[in-house]
Amino acid sequence: MTAISTTMPVAALIKAEGTGMSWAARSNTQKAIWIANLDGTGERLVTQTQDGFLVAPTWSPDNERIAFGKLKFENLSTRLYEVPVQGGESAPIGAAEFQGVGSL
Repeated sequence: MTAISTTMPVAALIKAEGTGMSWAARSNTQKAIWIANLDGTGERLVTQTQDGFLVAPTWSPDNERIAFGKLKFENLSTRLYEVPVQGGESAPIGAAEFQGVGSL
């Protein structure tokens, strides 16, 4: 898998029905959420950022969206976001921003 070979996986989660996976990964230049089939095919970048780290990618019950946290080190805050699996912009979930690294 391209992403695994070029970035450091941080966290991974398998879909409830066992057909796919999502993971957060980082390299020197990219912090991203990736998805793929369990056999490694169909690997695709879902979202990325240069600002902070993306953590804890979690599938929605209908497998249409992935929720994740975005951790910013400059103020030690975490905010929850979601992104459509088929592509599109990530959007904040609610208005809360959690203070402290371990608050997600």
